[in-house]
Amino acid sequence: MDQSNFEIENQNPDRIFGFSRLPVDAQAQVRTLVKPRKLRTTKEINKLKRFLEATPYFKDLHVDDQTLTGIVTTATFKQTRKGKYVLRQEERGEEMYIVLYGECKAIIQNKEFLN
Repeated sequence: MDQSNFEIENQNPDRIFGFSRLPVDAQAQVRTLVKPRKLRTTKEINKLKRFLEATPYFKDLHVDDQTLTGIVTTATFKQTRKGKYVLRQEERGEEMYIVLYGECKAIIQNKEFLN
């Protein structure tokens, strides 16, 4: 399996694989994320913030507004096909991934790491 991902900016969201089958809320987030960052409106940024605040990860962290604004204003949309890696164990991670739709799997090869 290779590690190729597709960063999508300034693309018609309707051409993104599976877009039409997404829930309306997820479609709205994708439409915002494929826009060039400088063209995102305050309303769209606030919708993304509310969307993230509602997820268990961000809710549990109690992320402050300034940090959340930084995340949503710099976020981009990446589409990954089934079987593609976004990160391999022991690689230095320099990005944060938020799954808007679909599913992902974390595979830890060293069982001692789980303990």
